[in-house]
Amino acid sequence: MPLPDPIDAVTSGQPACTYAGLASRGAMLWHAERQVWIATREASVRAVLDHPGCRVRPVGQPVPPALAGTAAGDVFGRLVRMNDGVDHRRAKDAIVAALDATDLAEVRHLTRRWTGRLFASGSTRLAFDVPVHVLGALLGVPDDRLPKVMSWTGSFAGAVAPHASAGVIARGIDAAGHLVAECSELLDMAEAGTLPWRLRTAFARAGLDDRDVVIANAIGLLVQTHDATAGLIGNAIVHLAVHPDAIDAGSPLSPQIMKIVRHVSRRDPSIQNTRRFVADDVTIVGTSIPAGASILVLLAGANNESTESWEFGYGRHACPGQAIAMTIAAACVETLVSEGAVPAEAPMSIRHVHSSNARIPRLAGFTGAGQ
Repeated sequence: MPLPDPIDAVTSGQPACTYAGLASRGAMLWHAERQVWIATREASVRAVLDHPGCRVRPVGQPVPPALAGTAAGDVFGRLVRMNDGVDHRRAKDAIVAALDATDLAEVRHLTRRWTGRLFASGSTRLAFDVPVHVLGALLGVPDDRLPKVMSWTGSFAGAVAPHASAGVIARGIDAAGHLVAECSELLDMAEAGTLPWRLRTAFARAGLDDRDVVIANAIGLLVQTHDATAGLIGNAIVHLAVHPDAIDAGSPLSPQIMKIVRHVSRRDPSIQNTRRFVADDVTIVGTSIPAGASILVLLAGANNESTESWEFGYGRHACPGQAIAMTIAAACVETLVSEGAVPAEAPMSIRHVHSSNARIPRLAGFTGAGQ
């Protein structure tokens, strides 16, 4: 009996059912049609993400071939999240140190401000726009430059997605050049204590005083928040529309919204899967996987068995910006609820933005597309 398609599940009506069905067939499965191994259960997901032989890029291909030798490829190749090896731990620790010093009260303030402004201006992609505007503001981008940075970030994110078209890649390459110039200027102008200053200082203290690497990873923060936080916002809005009684009008709103966002990050996460590439023959929960194979890691599948959220990954490549992303999503949704902007009821059916790993609902006014 053929296995269900885990990629199609990402944008299906009930992905959890597909993942549960796969998990019932085994912890590690070979999907002949997709030519990929699948880690379906919490134990196998954890084992793959922990294993040093399972890497974020194929051996000998640090950059996607379509981006090699371009500005976008240069940025991609310097991203901490796209590297393993001796410098990864130090670089990851530098990013964690820089982000951990971020004042979440400031993040909430910026999110409420930009949600209100973008909603009032008629933004049609508010769930994408707000997170990038907030991260851009934290990086020191002037208000009048934020729309450009938002546009470039979206173009770059599109170019690094699997199976991007030639036109999308070309726009992403052009956008990468603009983002490098923008972030270079932000580093030059950074005042003590600001996020770009903290990034530059943390990398230097880690012995990685490479300006190009710092610039690339500042861009990486913008790109990571683009799809992941948009999906979290969109899925929380869907949850509220499906469950109109989820908010108790007699209780403080903020903790209720944060509880909903946490629930959504476990039960309807924006990032459904990630990939690993096998550098050497490995054994994962008793299954032998040969070198050269690729593994689709079902983060959302692990959520079915866990009380914690796997949306932000695990282990050495876990997302360092989880607290910031959750804060942005909760503050954005809270502001929309206060403005009466959340739909009173869910559409009969919800379609999703086409993606192999991100679950982002198509919602008019929030993600740029209606039903």
